[in-house]
Amino acid sequence: MVSTEAIACLKLAHSYLVEVDNAEQHIIGDAGGSTNLIRQIDLAMKQIEKAEQLDSGAVFEGLDIAYFKAWALGDKGFIENVGLGKRASAISNLKKAIELCNDLHYNHHALGIIYAQTGEKAKALEHLKRAIELAPDNMEYRKDLDRIDNISGAGMKAVAFRGSWKALLILIGLAVLCIIMIFSGTVGGGILGLVLFGGSAAIYWRIKTR
Repeated sequence: MVSTEAIACLKLAHSYLVEVDNAEQHIIGDAGGSTNLIRQIDLAMKQIEKAEQLDSGAVFEGLDIAYFKAWALGDKGFIENVGLGKRASAISNLKKAIELCNDLHYNHHALGIIYAQTGEKAKALEHLKRAIELAPDNMEYRKDLDRIDNISGAGMKAVAFRGSWKALLILIGLAVLCIIMIFSGTVGGGILGLVLFGGSAAIYWRIKTR
């Protein structure tokens, strides 16, 4: 017998998540608003988990527990990316959402966009193509796929960089000077400087393209 209390929990979670969906497009770069929406998602997730404990087979409006979890985690990942700039956490939550339910086109689209932002073109295209398979009439998805497909690998990495180009160029310039020192005979100091400045440039690039 279906637990009416479990259905009530899913109904409340549904209400929370619909409210989040209606607000999330307006929180780009808004850390305060994003944090508030994530709190609301966490409340929804508590209701989903409670429903699962009461009746793991509970369904509300044709949506099962796995779908609700994927919906909540997908929303959280989207907001973490666009509102808080937390790409690593966003990727983790979106991947969990897709594992739970592979048929939510907006989760694939969101993950594809993040992979594009981090310079991972192949992964970006994979998820954007899946989003289009699920929502073939969505022209925004198709435009995003077309734009990313036409960016070179080097261009993707440049787009992914979130640091200071000035700082990066200074480090590279110093590394080049060290190479010149090596060829001019100042081998010890040149090698030490190359390791220091070249390594710093590589680490800075890696951190700022995550």
